[in-house]
Amino acid sequence: MRNIIDLDGTEYLKRTYECAQAYEKYVTDSGVMDILGREPELTGTETDAERLEKRRAQANKNAVDMTKLLYTDKADLTLGILPLFVVLDKDEEQPPTKVLASAMSRALRDVDFMDFFQSLM
Repeated sequence: MRNIIDLDGTEYLKRTYECAQAYEKYVTDSGVMDILGREPELTGTETDAERLEKRRAQANKNAVDMTKLLYTDKADLTLGILPLFVVLDKDEEQPPTKVLASAMSRALRDVDFMDFFQSLM
């Protein structure tokens, strides 16, 4: 098994494109962008520090809500996207979910991969 970020040449380009297209659909189908766009309720009378604190608190809440959505409420969608981050060798069986999740996590933390990946969506 190889992680998508360990591929090279045309295989890297093809697999990354396919993964990005599927990931974009995953993001849309899961509804996660609705959470990401949530803004804090502001009265307009907040100081700069209060406004900053409300934005930080909302960002933290959004992160918790997104994690819950993707890994609990929409876990079936998440399971479907995990195999796209690896390439299995001939006759190799799909590894356990924790290995696939680790491969996705590794790819999404790789700066070079993410630069290209995001440009494809």
